[in-house]
Amino acid sequence: MALKEEWAQKLIPPSANDPMKKRERTEILLRIAKLVKKQGNFKFAAKVYTLANEKIKGLKCLLKSSDMRAVISFA
Repeated sequence: MALKEEWAQKLIPPSANDPMKKRERTEILLRIAKLVKKQGNFKFAAKVYTLANEKIKGLKCLLKSSDMRAVISFA
């Protein structure tokens, strides 16, 4: 069963100032991004990787999406 973008956004916890909550949020974001990437939704995976502060992985996902405008604006 595919994870749709609307549902994935609802799974993303709100940002927090507590270091433990930040780490937990980052772990959840990385798991969501990896799952969405496996499903082939590279643009959304790039967005989630960027939220998790993994900009290199986000850029790689954008490159796989073949959307040059998005890659140029990201860079």
